[in-house]
Amino acid sequence: MRPAGGAYPGLVLDLDSFDLEEIATALADQTDYEHHWLINPDTGEIAFWTADTGLNDEGPVDLDELDLVVIDPLPSWVWYQDMADFADGIADERAGRRLARAIQGRGAFRRFKDELHEEYPGLLPVWYAFWDTRARRRAVQWLADNSLLSNDAADRFLATHPDPALPWARQCRDRCAFVPRLVRVRRLHCGSGQAECRVMTNILNQPQSLPGLPAPRGDPLQLAVAAYLSRFRGASRQHTESDLRCFLTWCAERDLDPLAARRPHLELYIRWMQEIRRFKPSTLSRRFSVTAGFYRTCVIDGLQEHSPAEHVRRPSVPPESPTLGFTHL
Repeated sequence: MRPAGGAYPGLVLDLDSFDLEEIATALADQTDYEHHWLINPDTGEIAFWTADTGLNDEGPVDLDELDLVVIDPLPSWVWYQDMADFADGIADERAGRRLARAIQGRGAFRRFKDELHEEYPGLLPVWYAFWDTRARRRAVQWLADNSLLSNDAADRFLATHPDPALPWARQCRDRCAFVPRLVRVRRLHCGSGQAECRVMTNILNQPQSLPGLPAPRGDPLQLAVAAYLSRFRGASRQHTESDLRCFLTWCAERDLDPLAARRPHLELYIRWMQEIRRFKPSTLSRRFSVTAGFYRTCVIDGLQEHSPAEHVRRPSVPPESPTLGFTHL
């Protein structure tokens, strides 16, 4: 294991070599069990290690035996400041006061999101765009600080990715009718959890979606998500939840019911991951493996007759990649 903050031999990688979304997730991870996010300084690939399951659930391995760099999370106050700045930047004084009040005391992250979901759903896309931009800026700065990215490349990125402009909350409330249904589902409480950095659904964060609790009623999609996630435990479940959220978010942004998706939709999802998000092949493979596993569960449970992922053309992944997709089916 290589500690963060050192200088590493070899060529400095291009920005396209890194998955900024995963690095941002690692920097925001405040969970308290023994685990580490790691990055390969030679390829830019991200890996996940726990004391019990080792590297990417491949079996226990001593962390010191891995020639990877640890991504230590940033302090929680850094991410708290995003909420404070967002509340302060909203021109609607009433909305700003309510959001500022929501982040006072313990449970600030949960209450802030509850306030947005329940009172200002039209602000959700704005908040996640704001959060995503700041999270990516921090990821780029972390790469530069750890000599994994040139300072020139980092400066160019930071200069071209300022904070998004914040609209009036009244204008956002007027646009609530156009927010995808999945984004507007009322949020139920289940703890602050891991930071989320994009427009996303509430499905994965509802108590009914957690194993061991009553199945959700009246929503086949919530039931399908709960059934699939119940196959995983611990770190595997956390990773699967994050990867499935990526697909559900993609669907929500296009007002597409995931249970109505067909093979062409999934082909477009893969193209989006390749060409828009520029995910590395290993990340793309892992995320689509989760999507395919979700649909296999839907077939098993009788929610769908056939899986739309069955005949999707998948990109090839180098056999030496440390982050191949996984499944419990």
